[in-house]
Amino acid sequence: MALELINTDSMDTQQTFGIDQPKSVSFRTIDGTTYLFVAGKGDEIGSASVFSMGSDGVLTSIQHVFDGGPLELEGAASAVTAEIEGTVYLFVAGTTDDGLSVFAVGEDGRLTNVDNVADDGTLRLNGVNSVATATFGDTTFLIVASRIDGGISSYSIAANGTLAEVQSIADDGTLFTDGSSAVHVAVIDSLTYAFVAGSTDSGVSVFRVASDGTMTNVDNVGDGGDLELSSAGAVTTALVGDTTYLFVAGYSDSGISVFAVASDGTLSNVDNVSDDGTVNLALASGLTTAVIDGVTYLFATGQNDDGFSVFEVAGNGTLINVANIADAGALELRGPSGLATVEIDGVLYLAVAGRLDNGVSVFRTEHNIIDEAAEVVEVAENGTAVVTVDKLYDDDTLAYTITGGDDAALFSVDAATGAVTFIDAPDFEAPQDADGDNIYDIEVTADDGIITEAKALAIEITDVGGLDISGTKTGETLTGGGEEDTIAGRGGKDIL
Repeated sequence: MALELINTDSMDTQQTFGIDQPKSVSFRTIDGTTYLFVAGKGDEIGSASVFSMGSDGVLTSIQHVFDGGPLELEGAASAVTAEIEGTVYLFVAGTTDDGLSVFAVGEDGRLTNVDNVADDGTLRLNGVNSVATATFGDTTFLIVASRIDGGISSYSIAANGTLAEVQSIADDGTLFTDGSSAVHVAVIDSLTYAFVAGSTDSGVSVFRVASDGTMTNVDNVGDGGDLELSSAGAVTTALVGDTTYLFVAGYSDSGISVFAVASDGTLSNVDNVSDDGTVNLALASGLTTAVIDGVTYLFATGQNDDGFSVFEVAGNGTLINVANIADAGALELRGPSGLATVEIDGVLYLAVAGRLDNGVSVFRTEHNIIDEAAEVVEVAENGTAVVTVDKLYDDDTLAYTITGGDDAALFSVDAATGAVTFIDAPDFEAPQDADGDNIYDIEVTADDGIITEAKALAIEITDVGGLDISGTKTGETLTGGGEEDTIAGRGGKDIL
């Protein structure tokens, strides 16, 4: 299925706000306002920034908090939000600081620091690189992956946003969590699982998360064969039909592996996609999924390709490439890392962090409603039917109009079906098109109330051969048609 991505904003965050190397982006809507949170890794100082985003996909700066004092923002690599007893909190992982900072998010999007947790030798926060949340009723836990310490940790979150460690699991050689670079949490058949990508181990480990925040390992898969798990660096999931699929980005493999996740958390590989030069997966580093008009899509960044690719996720979990966007012009996609999606007024937006561009680009996503490719249609003279401009999705309701072309006045279109017809049947021997060459040019536009798309048609008229009539030896009347006929009287006094 076709998907269109339209850039709505691109911002050089370093030049404008001093935000260096944005690595992670995440959205949260608070009291009707959508906010984008950006974690800036920085060369010397990390940051947590907030932008509001309107329904037009344009960003407005709200606040920028830089590392200093008790904050643990140096090397900020990941940020996630959660609502605890009516307050939204932002949790930021500071990779270089080996710690976590927690901020309360006000209704205006502004941040207030409420807690900071630093690695003290007993915690597993050395090189903390990724955070996710797991919620059970009114209780939410922060799940933490640390690259240098390896393994995974869980923290309880108090009503005031403060953190307390619940459990820490070290890599014992059976796990694939050495160099833990990413963690993602999903609920499958009412059970909560944490998926951890181990970049050093080149694999992924799955943990069941209990309602008290403790975790139990249930499966481990390492790179090998057709798998694309070398230096696994990103994980995400999507529910397609009745099956949850896990997507893992192999940074060094420049590819993605897809696994079906059973209700017990075990993994079965269903697809593997590598960078073949047509997609933007070189050094695959970021993943997220979204559903648009009932279709599930996977968005993936490729650092060395300076861009990202979009895949439709089929019902069996296989990936179909539908779009590829590369850095160009005003886009801020060089060395992209994290990405995130949000829906505003029924439209899905995608934000991508361009780490080496020190910027963020936002895109509005749109399904194509018709095939916009120009088309040449051959039509025999003397008839009025031409072609039907079909919609791509059966459940769409489209309104069709003829909006252009030198010969538009000679045609009509059914507003509901897209069927194009001549008002008067064309005659090959007497062309009425503007150029007099029997090629009629028109433009048909389809509108579904949100998306408007046009299709150019070149309608080429073909000649219909005349009749071949032979008489007999007697006189008779021989009647030809409207074309160039061949009539042979043969004999007698014939009337033609």
